Formats: sequence, structure tokens, C-alpha cells
Amino acid sequence: MVKKIIVPSALIFTLFTTRSAFALANPHGISKQKQVSASEKLTEKFTGYIISKENGSLSVVKEIGKDEDSLVVHSYSSKDQLKIGDKVNVYYGPTTRSLPAQTVGKVNIEKVKKDNYLAMNTKYKGFIVSKNWNGTGSLLVEKEIGKYEDSLVTHTYSSKSELKIGDKVNVYYNGTTTLSIPPQTGDGIIEKLTYQNKSK
Repeated sequence: MVKKIIVPSALIFTLFTTRSAFALANPHGISKQKQVSASEKLTEKFTGYIISKENGSLSVVKEIGKDEDSLVVHSYSSKDQLKIGDKVNVYYGPTTRSLPAQTVGKVNIEKVKKDNYLAMNTKYKGFIVSKNWNGTGSLLVEKEIGKYEDSLVTHTYSSKSELKIGDKVNVYYNGTTTLSIPPQTGDGIIEKLTYQNKSK
């Protein structure tokens, strides 16, 4: 004997309207979790040098001395300990249309690690005494003003800050210099020291 099961019409209406609402909100049948993951996919890659770390943000330039090709990273995660001078790969998604471009949302950063790569891990602290050393447009920094024998010349450099003579700065470079006096280095990253962090 077959028993008939009677389903209330109100329940059928509720099931139908609920399913229809879900179909309209999600016509492709993709779960909410998958939709979020797709929107956060990091499709872009930017390789360059960290020239600034301020207020939780990073400034990265593709090539030292060409600050117009740069990226500002506001929120990021990295398994590496990052510092000024590091060469990094930045994986990101959307950006603003400003100059420089600024990341929006999730960002992953990895430090470039190659046997033939010299990191900008040597630091020289001093005062800018010339921005046009010997007419070359290079930066001359002296550890103590007036002591030319303890100085450093940087021919190509990047800096987030506007630099002027008398500024106290950190110069990050790869440790390679000429044997001349003063020693000269090719590329440098300049960090301007404000009044608050002059004791670094």
C-alpha cells in the first residue's frame, strides 16, 4: 500500500522563493567563498628596491635613480624580514590611478634571493655637503661635516624625500666602492633622517 505524503503549499512556496533568490544573487552557482577568493587573486608582479618604510607602508622603485617608476604598498604580508635596500617581488591586485600607483587590498612580498645579487645592505650615515660633486650631479656625504677624508660619493640614487645640502641621511649601497678618496659607489638609496630619528 502506497502512502501519500501531503506537503503544505506554504512550505513549497518558501522553498521555491528561497531557491529563486539564491539563483538571482548568484546566477553562475559559485559559492560565496569562491567569489571572494577570485576577487583577491594577485595577478600583478612588480620587482624593485625598497627605498622607504613609513607608517606601515613601503615605497618600491623598479630601478634606482628612476623614482617615477615606483609603487607604494600600504598593506602587505611577507615571510621575509624586509628592510630598506632589499630587492623584492611585490604580488598585488588593484591599484589607484595616482602617481605613484598605490596598492589596494591584499599584497604579498618576497625578498629576491640570488647568488649573483648584491643587496643594498651596507649603510653609511652622514650629512649631504654637495649634490653636484665635481659637476657630475652626484651626492657627496660626509660622516662629519668638514672631514672630506671620511666621506662617500653616490653617483645614482633614489630617495622618497626631497634632499638638500645639510640633511642628515642614511646611504644604503651594495658595499662596493672605488679605491679613490673619497670612495665612490654606483647606486644608492637615500633615507632622510628627520629630527625624531636623527639618533639612528
